[in-house]
Order: sequence, then structure tokens, then C-alpha cells
Amino acid sequence: MAFVCTTSAADKHQAPVGHSGYKTLTIEELSWTPNLTAALVEATKDKKLVFIDFTGESCVNCKVNEKKVFTKPEVKDLFKQYVRVQLFTDIIPEDYYQKAPKEESREKDAETNAKFQKKILDSNALPMYVIVKPVDGGMFEIVGKYDEGRISKIDQFLEFLKTPLGAK
Repeated sequence: MAFVCTTSAADKHQAPVGHSGYKTLTIEELSWTPNLTAALVEATKDKKLVFIDFTGESCVNCKVNEKKVFTKPEVKDLFKQYVRVQLFTDIIPEDYYQKAPKEESREKDAETNAKFQKKILDSNALPMYVIVKPVDGGMFEIVGKYDEGRISKIDQFLEFLKTPLGAK
């Protein structure tokens, strides 16, 4: 089920501290970063919101959504209005590192993301999509959450992406 929620100032969150050697990837003409802290800085500078894709290398529904939904022109057009982040919760792909560390380190970085997801959303379900708004001091507020799993209701996902853009 998808829903959009607004938060009060008491619901500000800090991004997790991750590996410093991350790099941005371009997937289907869109750039994605595994570094939420850097994304919040960019979003603040560009006056944008941040779209977070909590995902996993071993998550089948995540991969289906990323290949069949995220590639749709209408979804890509909306994604362009966000700074995009992928937070892997099982293992971070080697491609997201300047110099790929050993698998154990990639799993540890992903564990940081999983703990972060559990802390801010009280859930480790995948996939999970969250839209956040940067606020002062590297903090952010959750603007919306979409938790359908495998996206079958494209119109609802599009509405989830559109709604916060009107409220910026």
C-alpha cells in the first residue's frame, strides 16, 4: 500500500555515515548515488527533493521495479526532478565504489543502510521508496513513503512521485 506522509520538525533524521569511496552511476540515463549525505547536499543546493530506493541485490521485486517501472518514460521524467539515491541493504554492488572493497566491507556498508531503514521507517521490507526533504544541518524530513513491493499500480506510483513536487 502506498501513502504520502508529512512530518513535523520532531521527525528530522540524519543520513547514515557510509563509505567515503562511493561513486555515482548512470542507469537508464539517470544518475544514482549510494551516498545519501552527498545527495542531501546536492538537493539543498539545487532546491530538490531526494528519492530513496531501499533495494537489494538479491531482491527480485526490487529488480523487477527497477527494470520495468523505473524505465518507463513518465517515471523517468518525474525522477529527473529528484536527486536519486539507491541504498542497498544486503550488499552494495562493486560498481558503486571508486575502488571496490572486499565483499565483507560491502556487506557491512549495506548493513548500515539496513539499520538506517529500520530506524527511520520501522521496517526492513524491500523494496521501499521514500521521498525526503533536506532541512538544516544535513538533516531531512520524510515527505512520502511507497511500500507496494512489486509495483503493479503504476498510476499510484506516479501520483506518489508527483504529489511532493507540488508541495516543494
